[in-house]
Amino acid sequence: MTDNNNSKDRYNWKGVLGYAFYDWASSPVPTLHATFIFAVYFTTQIAPENGTSYWGYMTALASLSVAFIAPFIGGFADARSVRKLMLFIFTLIGGVSTCFLWNIFPEDSFMMQALIISFISIFAMEITFVFYNSLLSSVAKQNQMGFVSGVSWGFGYFGAIACLLLALFIFIQAKEPPFGLSWNNAGPVRATMILAGIWLFVFSIPAFLFVKEENTSFEKMSAIHRLIDGFKIIVKIPGLLRFMIARMLYTDGLTVVFAFAGIYAAKVFDFAQDKVIIFAI
Repeated sequence: MTDNNNSKDRYNWKGVLGYAFYDWASSPVPTLHATFIFAVYFTTQIAPENGTSYWGYMTALASLSVAFIAPFIGGFADARSVRKLMLFIFTLIGGVSTCFLWNIFPEDSFMMQALIISFISIFAMEITFVFYNSLLSSVAKQNQMGFVSGVSWGFGYFGAIACLLLALFIFIQAKEPPFGLSWNNAGPVRATMILAGIWLFVFSIPAFLFVKEENTSFEKMSAIHRLIDGFKIIVKIPGLLRFMIARMLYTDGLTVVFAFAGIYAAKVFDFAQDKVIIFAI
């Protein structure tokens, strides 16, 4: 009887570490791209006049797109038990598009290209968390989910800080930028996008190796029916719908803070790029 209970409480540490490392891998992408480095670069060097407005419109469009598409694509992944495959696809899209921002030079002619690629990166990285969160039940039993989720959340923040430190000391504050980079074309700033993309690819490997997706019991259910079924469950649980609406509004407020924190520091308080990164850390 005791052995039985011990087996129920035993953690799948390989799965937990793989799961946590995905948060470590993915958090630097929005941190470096959408908040503290590329967003500042876009609004100060590519589009210094109306860049803040354009960046806000693009971010809002990406968020709305996620809100409309995520329930359907999430329902499809649940119904077909392809959450891990979908996570891989959107991780690939998010990482590659982020690396492509290397090609954005500090000229206003690159403004539209920067917005389109940034939209793809932000959209893809937000969608990854639909599948990532749904894989929690594959690495943690019900009584372990809080711990595993919390550890992974912490890994994400430490990963973002570690990547910011690398970006700061290797690229932004370096007396002589590495790899022949030049400040004349903002090379060190653009290179941080490649850093974020490579970081994502390298540190997400443990998740794809060690997280074993559990098959759902409704493989033949269509994505639409799965979505309707999920909404019926939400309505049945007292207070859950109200909580989810409140959580959405609360998250919207945080999203605005995160999306414009670096831009505000640079545009209003004239923080240089290295000071913005120190502020972020």
